[in-house]
Parts: sequence; C-alpha cells; structure tokens
Amino acid sequence: MFHLEAKHILAPSDFSADAHKAIELAVEAAHGTAEVTVLHVAPPLSGVAAADPAILWETIADDDREMRLREAFEHHFPKGEQNRLKFVVRFGVPAEEISAYAKDHGTDLIVLSSHGHTGLKRLLIGSVTEKVVRYAHCPVLVLRH
Repeated sequence: MFHLEAKHILAPSDFSADAHKAIELAVEAAHGTAEVTVLHVAPPLSGVAAADPAILWETIADDDREMRLREAFEHHFPKGEQNRLKFVVRFGVPAEEISAYAKDHGTDLIVLSSHGHTGLKRLLIGSVTEKVVRYAHCPVLVLRH
C-alpha cells in the first residue's frame, strides 16, 4: 500500500461494485485522518428523454432525486461505513463535476475505478475516468478490474 499525506480524498461512485472497491481503498488510504467524500453525479433532467411523462408533468425534482440517491447510499453502506464518509450529490456531466468538486474542495487525491463499457472497453479505461485523469488538478488513482 502506498502512503500519501492527504487531507481530503474524493471517491466518485455510481453505486457499482467496482466503485465500492474504490471507496474502500480511499478509506484505507485516508489512514483515519483524511476526510473521504463519496460523490455521485447524476445527469441533469435536461439529459433525460423529453418523452418521459414524469418530465413532462414536472413531477421529478432534483431534491427528490437527491433524496433517493441518499437512500441508495445508506442502503449500500452500513452505518459504520457511513460515519467515515461524506456523501455529496451533484447534477451534471460526471467528469466535469468530479474535477470541479475536487478543485473547489481542495481534494488531494481522487480514487475511482475504471469502467469502459463501449468499444474495446473504451481502450481499457472508461471515458469518465479518462477525462477525470486529464482534467483533475490533483493525483488520480485508477483501479483497474
């Protein structure tokens, strides 16, 4: 295991098993002293198909979406783990929001998993991960699975 003097570690999550592993590594890298933030970036409503009746009737609000995402976080992480993590929801383009959050909050390290679900596994690294590596102002640790 590596040792990095970090005060703030960011672990983006899409609630996948791979993202959970990255969060576990972020907690381990924190050595009990650094703050670990789990960031989930949800797409803006404008990115959802306009034919969706809920959008047409304007029954979905970002507050409702955030509440559901917080419930998902609580479901995925036992109380003991939740106490060591700060959970944040942002709406927008994932790579941009991850990079902006990291810079705005003085993140020392971003820990995330590679995904890559398109075209030869997106040349072995996911497009969001690839963009975060390019845009981030701090080191990025990518877990490959």
